[in-house]
Amino acid sequence: MTGFSCPEGLVACVDAWRCGGYDAAREAYLPYLPLVNFEAQAGIGLAVRKEAIRRRGLVMESGVRPPAAAMPESLVPQLERHLGPALAALQKEVR
Repeated sequence: MTGFSCPEGLVACVDAWRCGGYDAAREAYLPYLPLVNFEAQAGIGLAVRKEAIRRRGLVMESGVRPPAAAMPESLVPQLERHLGPALAALQKEVR
């Protein structure tokens, strides 16, 4: 499964490109970039993405089926660090 837990951020980036070009798109994408990178980890990316989606309240469970690896508890603080700015940017988009 490929994707991103905050696809609205990608929509915001494309919309910004259409309205303001590269600089606007870059600014719109910046709050999401650390989370995009964090979710792209080999081996655990799906588990990280599902946990981010669960924390957004979009699914109730974030478990993955074997042979996929579960998200290590040690990475939860890092996920929270990256998810916070992305969710804040989403709130700005809603306004």
